[in-house]
Amino acid sequence: MDDTTYQYSSLRSNDWKLVITTNLYLLLIHIKQQIKKLITLVKNYIYELLKKTFEKLAVPYSIDRNLAFCGAMARTIEDIAKVEDNIEENGSYLTKRGFRLTMFWYLNIVQALTLIRYISWAFIYTPASIFWLHDHANIYMVQREFSIFVFFSSCCYPCIINMAIHLEEELAIQGKSKLFELFVAIRYPHLAPNFGISKLAIKSIRFVYKIGTLFLYQTFVLGPLTGFICTCVLWSQKYGDIWKNPWSIMMISQTCVWGLRPAISSFYVIFFFFLTCYMFHFKLIELSLKFKKISKSNEINVTEVEQLLICYGKVCREIELYNRTWNRYVALSYLFFIIVESLINVSLFFDKDPLVWRKFMHMWICIDFGIALAFLAYSGDIVSRTVFKAFYTSLNTLATHDYPTETKLRLMTAIEMCAGNFVNTRMFNTQKKLVGFSALNIIYISDNDYINVSHNNFKLT
Repeated sequence: MDDTTYQYSSLRSNDWKLVITTNLYLLLIHIKQQIKKLITLVKNYIYELLKKTFEKLAVPYSIDRNLAFCGAMARTIEDIAKVEDNIEENGSYLTKRGFRLTMFWYLNIVQALTLIRYISWAFIYTPASIFWLHDHANIYMVQREFSIFVFFSSCCYPCIINMAIHLEEELAIQGKSKLFELFVAIRYPHLAPNFGISKLAIKSIRFVYKIGTLFLYQTFVLGPLTGFICTCVLWSQKYGDIWKNPWSIMMISQTCVWGLRPAISSFYVIFFFFLTCYMFHFKLIELSLKFKKISKSNEINVTEVEQLLICYGKVCREIELYNRTWNRYVALSYLFFIIVESLINVSLFFDKDPLVWRKFMHMWICIDFGIALAFLAYSGDIVSRTVFKAFYTSLNTLATHDYPTETKLRLMTAIEMCAGNFVNTRMFNTQKKLVGFSALNIIYISDNDYINVSHNNFKLT
């Protein structure tokens, strides 16, 4: 075989390898696309099935009634919305101002007394304190110091959260807070357009609210059940039946009542925050779909683009206003959940714990806290991610479309004025900034980053 024949056969062999590799690659891409379609079909089927199931299901308590159980809200959504209550609920104690104020003050006084009790454990540790203070710091976790710190933070965190919610509800009554507008819309869908929420959006939000509320009921059981297991079941295993006296029974009851409060404050308010983020996610998705529709047409109406950019600017302003309240909550929640989750993980994985009930209790708390942390991170992310993936993509497509020169120049001027700081393209050559929620002001959004549209800057095409 001469050199020419060898080179020819070698080339043919390489060609076959290339063809086989290319076909395999195309086959893998096709399989990936089919799997994506199958996953989408399954997700849509599950969503529709859940939607049909939960649409007819009435959630027994609204946002304010759930928060009333932890002493956070003394007002009702009806007070905030300034509408009459439903006829069938007129006899409910949870709608009465006097009853809610009683719950508010009782639970806050219990919170203060419990905090004093837990702080005293760090300074008073005698056989007498086990009886008089029902000291279970050696029972809740293997390390006594961990128990005291977890109890202390579990008192301080809901206290700060509940006082903040109570302040916001009083400001909402005066019309100075927008925090509860979404929940007024959830309770009264016909009022949703007054807050800039479309009918389709409020329908989807109500569906998510029902699922989330029913799922979170198991966390409401977690608090009192943890208190009972710790102060009664594990206490009996360690100290015997000396808890069977009026004082200890009162301490056990107080701990179980107190356990409900941090459970609701810790988990339900995260869901509260998620619904707010989901509302803005839906608003931005609706705007991006309108931009996509415009970008696909051969002709453009600058006035229509102007109106959409103004709507986008209003949404950004709303996010900024909400973020002024929520950024403190997000930072505090991250701090609380990460510290407590870390201490429980150390106790769960590194301490040799012979008690099965305590392991079960810690595993339940660990799973719920892990889900809460992931949900908190996801909630804040869906807003900025929607802006980046949905809105910016549509805006960039619109900006680079082949329009007449005069129209394109006016369009570029409009977009640069309204959203130039948010778009990272060769055309604008500016740094992209995030629109969304932050922990304190670590991710700070200044006023200059938002929309500033004047009707004089636009001319009709």
